[in-house]
Amino acid sequence: MADAITKSTPTAQPVYKYKEHIEKHAPKNCPPTQAKEINIVAYRWVRKPIEVDDFKSHYSLDRHPPKATEKFHLECKYCGLSLFTTIDFAELGLRKAWKRTTIPYTHIAEGKILESYGVCTSANDDGHFTIHEYAGIDLIPFFKIVKEI
Repeated sequence: MADAITKSTPTAQPVYKYKEHIEKHAPKNCPPTQAKEINIVAYRWVRKPIEVDDFKSHYSLDRHPPKATEKFHLECKYCGLSLFTTIDFAELGLRKAWKRTTIPYTHIAEGKILESYGVCTSANDDGHFTIHEYAGIDLIPFFKIVKEI
């Protein structure tokens, strides 16, 4: 939970939930320096009922970026969780993903991301962004299903 996170000094480096994946798979500047702590309502693809695996990173689920596209942004993204800025962007992204691959998600969940949960990248033109959670954070209790696709 968020209250379990402590920083001993203002300059202390945060410990990320998927630190071992970042160290093994991602470049040194992951999460990117542009990633910031923000408060935002966000949307994520989930199953019904929401499962623990719905809130795990790609690497935690033993999913790796395709070799042909292994670039910084994918390697780093795979160490965090994908979120969307609106329910419409989340639905559009899920429908596009269904065309490319087999994924188990059938619903959209909404949740409030607080600064104390981790750092978020800027959203792209499709409303997608990545959160790199701090160690000890569990987002599941903060998300509720809001739409079936």
